[in-house]
Amino acid sequence: MSEQPWKLAVVGATGAVGRQVLIALEGEGLRPTEITLATGARSAGTTVRWSGREVPCVGLADVNVDELDAVIFACPADVVGEAIGRFMDAGVFVIDLSGAGHAERQLPFMWPGLYDEPLAEHPGGIALPCALTTTLLPILARLPEGDSRITHLELTALEGATWVGITGPEALSKQVVGALGYQLVDPGPFPAALAFNPMSVTNSARARHNAARLATELGGLLGYAPSIDVETVLVPAPSGVLAVARVTLDSPCPEPRAIATGWIRASQVELRAEAIAARDALDNDDVIVGPPAVDGDVVRFTVVSDPIHRAAVAAVAVIQRVLDEDLW
Repeated sequence: MSEQPWKLAVVGATGAVGRQVLIALEGEGLRPTEITLATGARSAGTTVRWSGREVPCVGLADVNVDELDAVIFACPADVVGEAIGRFMDAGVFVIDLSGAGHAERQLPFMWPGLYDEPLAEHPGGIALPCALTTTLLPILARLPEGDSRITHLELTALEGATWVGITGPEALSKQVVGALGYQLVDPGPFPAALAFNPMSVTNSARARHNAARLATELGGLLGYAPSIDVETVLVPAPSGVLAVARVTLDSPCPEPRAIATGWIRASQVELRAEAIAARDALDNDDVIVGPPAVDGDVVRFTVVSDPIHRAAVAAVAVIQRVLDEDLW
């Protein structure tokens, strides 16, 4: 495919992840011969600026799969679950960011630069992990030594407004302005007004789904399944994830210096000695982690990332490798 014209579709092109995918395509200079931008029915007919021109969006049902070489699903899992069969049956290479591709078509999980092996023997596509998994993966991959394993992961995830989708940051901004003006604030897409008001959403359906997806994805990528407890807190920040993790190993942890050295040498990781904040990770290809604290078989750390940006960059990296190595 690398020497031939190639055609790409981005499903969810007007969403937060889809827009980042388009930015990443331009940033890497990766321009398909033809690009199809697909959206939900309400957004069909709108235009998105890409590569110096306005590209009209079409409804997902109107995408001609027979004219495509690859598709990036940057949309909710229920949409992917209904559509993925049509694309794969037409021989379109699939990159799924929703998790539905693994559940519906057993697409293997991978992450460029860390877990590349599944791409060499893919069944017609691959699945990229969720925000929490991609935030933790570069750290956890370098944590155990030798044959030791992670037995338990306890996580508090502080999620920004994009947790609810592309409408989140704008809704949060309006709430902040309203609250500062002593006005009644519309909760909008959040369970309650988010402005100046962190809230636990651990028992919400979305949080439970994300926690289950984290467990499945880590089990698939690490090759074993540690037990996982996740508390999810929605915080009044536009985007990003800050995770406070407590990891238990099945043997004594390495010394903090050894752990820190491993992280320094790891790809996609930036170790900082000072305090870190979610804003530090905005538009950063790496995750940013603070110094580890060790107590016997337990290590604690704080990590921040911009998972939407990282997912988009990873999807484009997969496309680039498929083209360069003629993997499809």
